[in-house]
Amino acid sequence: MEGNFDVMIFIDLLHIVTFCLSFLYYCIQAAKEGEPFWDSPWGRGRPGWHIECSAMSAHYLGHVFDIHGGGKDLIFPHHENELAQSRAAYPESEVKCWMHNGFVNKDDQKMSKSDKNFFTIRDVRGEFLAVSSINFVVDLHILLGYLTAVLFQIIDLYHPMALRFFLMRTHYRGDVNHSDKALEIASDRVYYIYQVLGLPNISH
Repeated sequence: MEGNFDVMIFIDLLHIVTFCLSFLYYCIQAAKEGEPFWDSPWGRGRPGWHIECSAMSAHYLGHVFDIHGGGKDLIFPHHENELAQSRAAYPESEVKCWMHNGFVNKDDQKMSKSDKNFFTIRDVRGEFLAVSSINFVVDLHILLGYLTAVLFQIIDLYHPMALRFFLMRTHYRGDVNHSDKALEIASDRVYYIYQVLGLPNISH
């Protein structure tokens, strides 16, 4: 029994050391070439992204605020480290509600730049508009027109209620998997509901 207790103490100490090392790593990072830096006892470095969020939250929102959100992949280590260092600096620090959302996936894969399975508004603007346009208002008008046209193309394929059902059936903490198959399933479900309830037919 005593031997098991010693092992448990060792494991606890190992966890503490690991946490402290990771905490230092994310709080203070060595400056890369061309980056701003500050001198420290450990060399030239800059604040890590955890301490940046603690500083911004305290400055703009105060030490107590209602909602702190982010992707579910930020729970650890980012938000746990942010909470630990905020409490260490200001014991009264508190977030009343933490909200972590799921991902938007494309064909069962997380959307990411490396996989090139999504595009941004900036990408669309660069591809379909003149990048160095003089009139930003005209650019914005054209861009909104293009996005509206894309939306109408989607509505031509799927009833708006099917799109709403597709989005609303996923809990905000769950991943939304966008695919043609998922939209087809949502369309089938809505069609079935309309048939059962005797509502006016929608295009199937």
